[in-house]
Amino acid sequence: MKPGEQPSPRTAVILGVLVIACGIAPILGALKLIPAPLTPGTPVWVGVCAGMLFVLGGVALINGYAFSARTRPFAENALGFAICAVFAAVFGWIAFGSGDRNFSSSIELPFWRHDGRGSEWFGRAMFGLGALMAAAIAIVAAVGAVRRRR
Repeated sequence: MKPGEQPSPRTAVILGVLVIACGIAPILGALKLIPAPLTPGTPVWVGVCAGMLFVLGGVALINGYAFSARTRPFAENALGFAICAVFAAVFGWIAFGSGDRNFSSSIELPFWRHDGRGSEWFGRAMFGLGALMAAAIAIVAAVGAVRRRR
């Protein structure tokens, strides 16, 4: 496939199903249905949300072929809302949830690299900013979905 070229329906569905399958393991692990435990202190819903990001992303890949032309724009906005809302929830928990957080930082330039331990305050602030941005995009997508439904 060339850059900028649309995938064939078959390719989009295969890739979508593969991405969805990648989301099943974190969900099953979070629910303790398979041996893939969460980091201590991580709520079950965070693990489920992490898996749902892949499931929703896979559905978004398939969207162009799974929904009719009439309902596709609504589905796009609904999926955009769901993906951004889940990102906002996970990022919000990282930023504002109780417990210690450990962040690392790295800077990489040609011929130079620096790795280090990141500040908890700075890490939480960046995830908080990400949560706010994802929530704002989710609101825009929700408004777009409602407008398309009318």
